[in-house]
Amino acid sequence: MSRSFIILLVGAIFLLWGCSEKTEHSKEEKDMWSYPEDYDVDPVTDIQAYFDSLYHECGADIYTHLPEDGESIEVWNGVKELHRYVNQERQDYPVEEIRKALGHMAFEQGYIYNHSGVNSDSVNAGEVFMFRFLEQAAIHSPQLDFITDLHTEDGEAGILYYPEWCNIYPLYSFLVYQTKQGFKVLTVGQKGEAKINKISRLMDKHGGFYYLCYNNNDSIYYRQYLYSWDGETMTLLCKTQ
Repeated sequence: MSRSFIILLVGAIFLLWGCSEKTEHSKEEKDMWSYPEDYDVDPVTDIQAYFDSLYHECGADIYTHLPEDGESIEVWNGVKELHRYVNQERQDYPVEEIRKALGHMAFEQGYIYNHSGVNSDSVNAGEVFMFRFLEQAAIHSPQLDFITDLHTEDGEAGILYYPEWCNIYPLYSFLVYQTKQGFKVLTVGQKGEAKINKISRLMDKHGGFYYLCYNNNDSIYYRQYLYSWDGETMTLLCKTQ
């Protein structure tokens, strides 16, 4: 066992004992107007109909910064290609199309957050479309690295990160993890707060597993989030900053 891993494990134990805020976990109910949380996500097969319904009937919208340059069309193209993949009309998972669609939507959300002057935890219509698209893209993905920026060595969990409009500031950090149904997505921290750039898998002496999501390199955005993992449910035990 490496010295760096031992230091990390000891740090996680002290985090659990003395972190600034311990949390009580309860299973979230699925809500279209919510951040990705620990609720059951049904893998949709008719992707196109699902997002058509969200857009035309449920109040979701596509927010992109340059719709006149075709960015909104590229979002719909991501929906179309995911639909084709799920229904075996194409063999390869549409990594590029999905990344591009999510990138367009996240960039505009960063612009809105930066320029609105409002620090709101409420979800807007553009986020509804983006978050639900991310959940479906994740649960149908055959590989973790297709939908994350960094991941653990075992390929079981990783982080997808989006900066704010100004790249030095964070917007979203998502924890993506493997379940029997596929990859699920959990929002780490709050919008504009968590700039996660590392994730480590830990195990206690009883065989229990934990994931430590953190940023130790930034004095302003120093964060640690410790989750327990029972094979199906990711539970936030505590966090510190």
